[in-house]
Amino acid sequence: MATTYEEVSTAITALRQEAETVLAGQQDAWAPLAIRLALWVGQEREVRRNEPPLKVASA
Repeated sequence: MATTYEEVSTAITALRQEAETVLAGQQDAWAPLAIRLALWVGQEREVRRNEPPLKVASA
């Protein structure tokens, strides 16, 4: 049982390290897009907040 535990423990450690590497790569790829998306959402909210005055001004 001790041998099996060591093998499982080693496999879990390797799997965890691989998962951390994959997640870090995904975060690096998506972080710039997430920042741009957050800025866009903020701008969209600002436009929607000012929409009624813009409609009146256009009329």
